[in-house]
Amino acid sequence: DGQTWSVVTDLAGYNWVDISYNGVIYLAVSAYGSAKVAYSSNLFGPWVIATAPFGSSMDWRVIIRGSGLELLLVQGVYTARTTDGIAWETSNSGFSHANSNCPGTYNGTVYCVALSDGVTSNLQTSVDGLSWELQSTPEAFSWLRGGCSAGSTMVFVGTRASDNVNCATISYDNGS
Repeated sequence: DGQTWSVVTDLAGYNWVDISYNGVIYLAVSAYGSAKVAYSSNLFGPWVIATAPFGSSMDWRVIIRGSGLELLLVQGVYTARTTDGIAWETSNSGFSHANSNCPGTYNGTVYCVALSDGVTSNLQTSVDGLSWELQSTPEAFSWLRGGCSAGSTMVFVGTRASDNVNCATISYDNGS
């Protein structure tokens, strides 16, 4: 019922911005220059804190739960995939709009991540979280701030560039 909460102090000292669970491990990611990940099979620890993929140059902000045990870190055009918090596969899509606040979703078939720079936005899709295909929205968005999915439908909300109206862009075909 969400009425009783506890505090975990093993994570002190870093700017943790997202956490996810894949059924085996919890994975947390820090941002703002600390470039750390933490993982544990138990919320109350012990937590293992390690340097995130790509090292201190990366400002990870988003974790997307993927298929099976996959957890995907996203920061702009960079992604890193793990199932255990130890071994990582990394990718750089090469697309522009390398914004650190890049919402994403996984619908059971594809990942979809929004890339925004305050002027324009695009979406990128991937079946594996490592190889990406650039998608376009029907109208220009200056920011895309949140996304979710249900079946083949994917929705992202944000600000339309032409008039600064907040609205949504929707795909019914896995984001393609």
